[in-house]
Amino acid sequence: MSKFSKKYTDYHFHPEISDNIEIVCYERKDTGFDVYIFEKKDSVPEFEDSRIDQFHIFLGTIDSEDEFEKFYNMEIKKSIGNRYELIPYYIEKGSRKVCGKIFDALNNLGCFGMSLSSDRLGDYTIYIRRKDVEFAKTIIQSNLL
Repeated sequence: MSKFSKKYTDYHFHPEISDNIEIVCYERKDTGFDVYIFEKKDSVPEFEDSRIDQFHIFLGTIDSEDEFEKFYNMEIKKSIGNRYELIPYYIEKGSRKVCGKIFDALNNLGCFGMSLSSDRLGDYTIYIRRKDVEFAKTIIQSNLL
């Protein structure tokens, strides 16, 4: 993880991480990189007080790519733990009718970063972040049918 994995422009990088939070690093003209969380407003409450616009949360500046892993572990991972890890929430056999309604209801409650996928049998699973389990508990399936 110590190198940036996706280079979008000559000065715009996305480090490879697996915590379901998008990080972006912009190279500075005066050397180093400014590190941001690139997520929708209110999607990462642990860092909202550092938000600079509707998509960027400023985290700090590092001197080189090699410093990113240490910075990430000390400044970000330490604060979020495993709260953004995706876990299975709801499985629907042979259809996605209810999954679609649940997905929309979760989205309306403020759940971001969800995933809906199917297997080869046509069964669908909604995955949500651990931190959104409390939102998900408020959904009553019978109200969605």
